[in-house]
Amino acid sequence: MGFPKGEQSAIRDLNDLAKQQVRFISVAQPELAPYGQATIEVLKNSHLWEAVQPKVVYANSISQAKQMAGIGKCRCGVHRYSLVLRDRGTVLKIDLHLYHPIEQAIAIVARSARIEEAKQFSLISPRFWKAGPILANSGYLLP
Repeated sequence: MGFPKGEQSAIRDLNDLAKQQVRFISVAQPELAPYGQATIEVLKNSHLWEAVQPKVVYANSISQAKQMAGIGKCRCGVHRYSLVLRDRGTVLKIDLHLYHPIEQAIAIVARSARIEEAKQFSLISPRFWKAGPILANSGYLLP
């Protein structure tokens, strides 16, 4: 979860989203984006959904939700951690137990002219294992 740059936020945990001073919360459209779906799940599992639902402003993507919060249209937004972990302002990590994991995958097209090059970027490649710390430092959880 992120807040606009330089924002002096009184929000210190997820429950603070229900405060009256938080008027808008940017969230990716759950029908279009898995992070939006996870956000709704988090809010429901935290018993905050009814209190914050009227404040939710939907964006078409997680990037657009971040942009809405970054330019101040919304007081805060719920985003992928890798998008905000180096941002200035307040960044809160959401408890992993509040939502189902968002799995990301890679596919290699069988008829590709560059199958071997594609395999270098997949999880089955030892080259990927070397990139693991980079991904972990970028906010991704690895299998």
